[in-house]
Amino acid sequence: MSMSNKTLEARVRAREKIVEVGGHQFTIRRPRAAEMALRDWTRIDLVRNFVVGWSLTNAELMPGGTPEPEPFDPALWVDFVDDRQDLWQPLAAAILAEVEAFKARQGDAEKN
Repeated sequence: MSMSNKTLEARVRAREKIVEVGGHQFTIRRPRAAEMALRDWTRIDLVRNFVVGWSLTNAELMPGGTPEPEPFDPALWVDFVDDRQDLWQPLAAAILAEVEAFKARQGDAEKN
């Protein structure tokens, strides 16, 4: 792996945060400023696109599933979360809070 890929991976991870919602941990990623500026995101779109990890088991994703941890898969996440309206608001709020914190840090940096 080249140095630039490691740097990119570190930058992406720096935008991530683990939040607890509904007794489970989800990894959210703050959208980049350009991503926020170029599109009007609905709350469900934010949740579909900027949740990038979970602590769910196969049984929590489907009736009769196994108790094994399920690896995160973006398509499975969208299929699952589209039926879990109880997760939309808190996850979207967590993502938007990260966006606002970033904007505040940017504003503070411009003042200095």
